[in-house]
Order: sequence, then C-alpha cells, then structure tokens
Amino acid sequence: MSHPKSYLLMLALTITAMHLSSVESLTLASGSIIVVNVLPAYLTIHCWSNTGNDLGTQTVLDRFTWNASIVAGRKNEVYTCDLGEGGLHGRFSLFDVARDWNKDRCGFRNFRCYWEVRTDGIYQYFSKSQSFELQYRW
Repeated sequence: MSHPKSYLLMLALTITAMHLSSVESLTLASGSIIVVNVLPAYLTIHCWSNTGNDLGTQTVLDRFTWNASIVAGRKNEVYTCDLGEGGLHGRFSLFDVARDWNKDRCGFRNFRCYWEVRTDGIYQYFSKSQSFELQYRW
C-alpha cells in the first residue's frame, strides 16, 4: 500500500474509533453471575468488586443475579461476597476474571457464572463437565 493510502486508512480508522464510546470499543465480554440459594431459608448476600462496585446487601429465597463486563485496558473486576444463613457464614470470591472467564467455567463472550449455595458449601457450575462442583466449604 502506498504511503498516502496508508495514511488515509489510519486517519479513517482513528476517526471511526473516536466516534465509538471507549467502553463499547474495548468490551471483550459481558455476562451474568447467578447465585442460586438451595438452602431451606433466606440467604443474606453482600457482594462488592475490587473496583468499588458495591451491590449492597440482599436477602434472597431463590436467586441473586448481577452483570459484569470484561473491558480491555481496565482493571478486571473480582467480586467478593459475604454469604450467610443461620449458623452458616463465609466470604467467597464469586467472580474472578482470571479464574472464571474461560470455556470450562463461565464461558467467553456472553458468559454465565452459576453458583449454588448448599448446606455443605458453595458450588460452581462447570460447562466442561456440565455439573456443579464444590469450590468452597463453609
């Protein structure tokens, strides 16, 4: 490609990129984290990310869901959650991009991370084995 054509192509690409929002142009994936309560009572959940996104305290009988995005050039969010019901209490990492964003766990482009809270611990769904596997004990 000749020098003027290369310059014009780079200029066109730069102008196009400037018209896209930075998040739109850099989002690698987005998806949901779903926590399903299998306990026979209400579950108290308080989740927050290492980037300051606090989801507040929730009391759920069945499930709690939130969305997350993986954006190039931005610190990857890790969501930590305090879970409790009766005598069961613990703090767990329920979404960590480095651990969960892969085909065996949550998937890639439109990922879904499924967790089940049970009496013996916290289980995560693995798409590779198509089953829930114990990740944390109370």
